[in-house]
Amino acid sequence: MPLRCAVAGLNRGAGFVQRLQANAHCEVVAVCDARPAKLAEYTGIEGYTDFQQMLDHARPDVVAIITPGPTHAPLTLAALEAGAHVLCETPNVYSAAEA
Repeated sequence: MPLRCAVAGLNRGAGFVQRLQANAHCEVVAVCDARPAKLAEYTGIEGYTDFQQMLDHARPDVVAIITPGPTHAPLTLAALEAGAHVLCETPNVYSAAEA
């Protein structure tokens, strides 16, 4: 049974979608981006503008977070709290206080 995967952030995240789709052990079940026009590029995959709604409805096993840096920590925490594993492209925190 393939892993149910989701990708948040469809600029650089587009490459993650392609790589996950090429992996026989993965099924991309959802993408998330604030721009509806970007979501429209992904036919056959559920598109969401709201990250929490994506987590609640798509119920992914794995979420790749490829969004702007300052959003990484809260999105990572939300995905982990939803029971998903997380692939995060860059650091989650930018200071010792955040860590």
